Amino acid sequence: MRPCLLGSTPLNPRFETVNSWVLRLGLLCFFALWLASTPPPLFAQGIELLGVNSADSTGTTLSSPDSGSAAASATGSPTPKIEAKWTILHYAAVDNNLKGVAVENLNKMETTGSTKQVNIVSFVDNGDGCAVYWIQKDGDLARLTSPVLKQSPPLDSADPKVFLEFLTSMIDRFPAEHYAVFIGSHGAGWKGTLIDRTSETHIKPPALGKVFEDVAAKISRKVDVVVFDACLMAAGEVASELANSVNYMVASQMATGISGYPYDVFLGKSDLDLLTGRGLAEWAATAAGVDNGSIDTVSVLDLAKIGQYEAANKRLSDAVLATATPNSVLKKIADETTSHGYDSYKDHRKFAASLAESLNITDTALKEAAREVVRVIKDELVIKNAHSPYILDEDVGGVNIEVPTDKADDAEYKKYHEEPYQKLRFDLNTGWHNAVTKFRKG
Repeated sequence: MRPCLLGSTPLNPRFETVNSWVLRLGLLCFFALWLASTPPPLFAQGIELLGVNSADSTGTTLSSPDSGSAAASATGSPTPKIEAKWTILHYAAVDNNLKGVAVENLNKMETTGSTKQVNIVSFVDNGDGCAVYWIQKDGDLARLTSPVLKQSPPLDSADPKVFLEFLTSMIDRFPAEHYAVFIGSHGAGWKGTLIDRTSETHIKPPALGKVFEDVAAKISRKVDVVVFDACLMAAGEVASELANSVNYMVASQMATGISGYPYDVFLGKSDLDLLTGRGLAEWAATAAGVDNGSIDTVSVLDLAKIGQYEAANKRLSDAVLATATPNSVLKKIADETTSHGYDSYKDHRKFAASLAESLNITDTALKEAAREVVRVIKDELVIKNAHSPYILDEDVGGVNIEVPTDKADDAEYKKYHEEPYQKLRFDLNTGWHNAVTKFRKG
């Protein structure tokens, strides 16, 4: 499995259990062996940094070959006049231990390639350099043949400006009726994604949401689908940040395998161009193949229902703050609720159901509020929820939520949880942090 944000500064190791760190140590040994056998870096595979001046290496944008240059003619840069049905924008921030997977994923995409109705464009930053590929079909799984549209020396792919520039420039170049964005990197739920090891940075959900709000403003509508090829991103806090600018979100509640998403299966659907936004989101979840040994859970969230989701959780927050139920009872329920990735990342549906069903809670208002959260998650927000057969259905309701119970000292808790969490839209709209503070005091 991917070591989501393992070893990076944004996370506080004190919020991890001993067992999870033993597991991660084993994973590190596995990755050391795996990396030793990975293909050479992306730009060592016959892809030249065409037309890049070393003096531009500190820039924040990708350069395009001049229109009259050999590079431009080699790439066959398109100038579409008619909108396609779909443009698939793939953003691989793999300046980390996933760089070898980028070549494999691009080759998977090339098994189908772009068509007249579906354009596939991929940005890759692997630490050696950056390139944007217009994915074309070929039968060679050992070599990339798709044309390079843009290239540059390494950039900080966690920089919102870099991400936004890729999205907007490719939307200009490949206009379509519908847009889907695949985000490939490490992920850690509300703590962030797009891990850039060289710059030691990542992007947090509020900044990610702002990128998509800018894209939505540009195209005068919401982005149809965002798919996270990253661990732990099926989080209520992440969904809230994207709700103003994205229709559907596809993500996993759990860690995903090193090989990540099966792009060849997804793109190989013969009628992909005919799918609606919801249809493509549901197909993205189906194509993930949750019994393939790489992805164990995947869910589709209808972000139009985030208002109902936040309202239900605001009601639950108020009920938790008002209840006379002992904090020890609340903490025990939280401790016993299934966690995914980090101890505090609880399955939201199971957590609320446990509150509603507990024989140790007699507060009717609290129980009713918890039942409403369960209803909204099950009947409104999560429209598709798939998981491996060895995982109990009750343990994966489709979305995680932060419920910290660790009694770390107040200074560390404030730095690593309280301050960043209270900046999230979900917390601003629900007061969730103030409520779940009671669970740490049990």
